[in-house]
Amino acid sequence: MNSKSNEQVLERIKQIEKEMANRTSDGMETSEFSSGGHKQHDVQTFLSLFTTSWKEVAEKNVTLERELRERIRGLEQSIDAEPTPDVQEKIDSLNQQLDDCVAYYNWVWSLVDFFDSGEVLKVVPFKETNLDNDAGGKHNEK
Repeated sequence: MNSKSNEQVLERIKQIEKEMANRTSDGMETSEFSSGGHKQHDVQTFLSLFTTSWKEVAEKNVTLERELRERIRGLEQSIDAEPTPDVQEKIDSLNQQLDDCVAYYNWVWSLVDFFDSGEVLKVVPFKETNLDNDAGGKHNEK
């Protein structure tokens, strides 16, 4: 492995910071509910689309986290001297940001499991409504 100066490592850290800043979770695709009434099928379709999209986003970001952490370890090992306090602070900050990402995506996985298991419907049950036009558009539960 090539030995790098603290300046070279700082430059590589800046590249990693840019990648982390540009990391987005906008891989979500939106789909509309069918307009033919909100039946149990529509709820299942929503849950499936929701969990599939979030699984994809979480998997992409967990993979990115692993790659970035590996690159940071490689940078740490390539420094030709003790890292300066500035370099060490930046490395520690990057590692903390990656730890925070892991915690967030572990929460996302828990949320996906909550939806996949159907437990969400116990907490937030689906209720069909009946629009009562005589009551000024008030929704009444069936």
